[in-house]
Amino acid sequence: MLICGMSGKGNVANGVGCTDREYRTHFALWCLFASPLMIGCDVRNMSEETKKLLLDKELIAINQDEEARPPFFVSGDANSNRICMFKHLSNNEYVLAFFNFDQNDGNVFVEFYDLGLTVASGYGFELTDIETGEKIPKVVTENMWAEVPSHGCKIYKAKLVPAK
Repeated sequence: MLICGMSGKGNVANGVGCTDREYRTHFALWCLFASPLMIGCDVRNMSEETKKLLLDKELIAINQDEEARPPFFVSGDANSNRICMFKHLSNNEYVLAFFNFDQNDGNVFVEFYDLGLTVASGYGFELTDIETGEKIPKVVTENMWAEVPSHGCKIYKAKLVPAK
């Protein structure tokens, strides 16, 4: 079950609990893998930040996608500290998810060629940051760096569009 909002209760992170950033990373991973979203914290006492996270419509929409396709690793692997995963959604959209499990802030890199999207195709991604709702101002065509804080994530919804 989800540990989001446990705040040191139970045996989570050696009884210390997680930061709000770590809870967001945990929730995002579960949403990406279409895992059941069973809340483990006492909903009567959760913080506003936890409530906001657990009611995040964009992340829940990823979790509830009707085709429930699994994401796949694009850069890094299950043993890496910094990874990028890609997920197909049923509505001709995609998810690019960058995770940093390292103790230090850092960049996570992805080559779109590894997704099967070559520069010669004439297409790129129109990206929207899931957390902020901000659209990246230009179509991204070759690769992408995401600055990801320690134990954090950056999740983008992507639409395939003609490169400009």
